[in-house]
Amino acid sequence: MWHQVLTHPDAYPETSCTSMFTYAFARGVQYGWLERPEPYIKAAFKAWEALNRTSIDKAGNVHGVCRGSEFSFTPEYYKKELLWNLNDTHGVGIVLLAVWRSAG
Repeated sequence: MWHQVLTHPDAYPETSCTSMFTYAFARGVQYGWLERPEPYIKAAFKAWEALNRTSIDKAGNVHGVCRGSEFSFTPEYYKKELLWNLNDTHGVGIVLLAVWRSAG
């Protein structure tokens, strides 16, 4: 999964950005927009497996979506103060789009 702060592997894995990348990669592959689709196919499958393993539980709850925020200049704010909420509305829709696009 991609992390809350992309350049900081110690930041928590974040569901909505992972879903956005999964959706975009799958859409690009399915519509033939990518000259070399193989790395994107691999990344989309890997991300989808991670989302299923860590972000979506058996009851359909979505975990790991960061809550809305103000702007900050420090990565520490995003890593340690801007934590995630269960079923946060910022991420449920993109998770559904990732599911739909990956399945199609």
